[in-house]
Amino acid sequence: ASIWSPVSKHISSPSKIKLSDLIADIRDDLQPVYENLTNSPILAVRQLIGRGVGLTPEGDDILAGFLAGFHQASDSQLLQSMRSEIQKRAIKTTDVSRQMLLDASEGHFIEPIVNFISALYGVGNLKIATHNLISVGSSSGPAMILGAVVAVAMKEKYILASNSTQFKAS
Repeated sequence: ASIWSPVSKHISSPSKIKLSDLIADIRDDLQPVYENLTNSPILAVRQLIGRGVGLTPEGDDILAGFLAGFHQASDSQLLQSMRSEIQKRAIKTTDVSRQMLLDASEGHFIEPIVNFISALYGVGNLKIATHNLISVGSSSGPAMILGAVVAVAMKEKYILASNSTQFKAS
């Protein structure tokens, strides 16, 4: 078996075009999540935790994806605040999801999300990484992609153009 590292790797900035392509089909879902996560991540935790369908509700999957995408960012205060809020509100979700969120808040993620983030940053094949992440659960993978794309765009200071699925530099 090959050795796997739980840390995403970066060799280049993610392409605004690739990020835009990833969100083109989920535009209606993205706008409120994007606005909530970029304007007030703590409020987003309150609104998303435990919401949605699945063993790990979609809201929790979005948060896990966001934490993965924002992990290793320079704004550790934001991550610390989100970690605290998740710990306070984790009781509002399923046992499986609670553990996933607590792990994510400590920087521990499943291999497909780490590979996806690495591929966004030029390490690995983005098409394969996206396929592998989409295959997680019945709705978990796409929700994690949504959260991760929002986080990466936020970390890279890309903004979503009004009434568009296109990211641009801020």
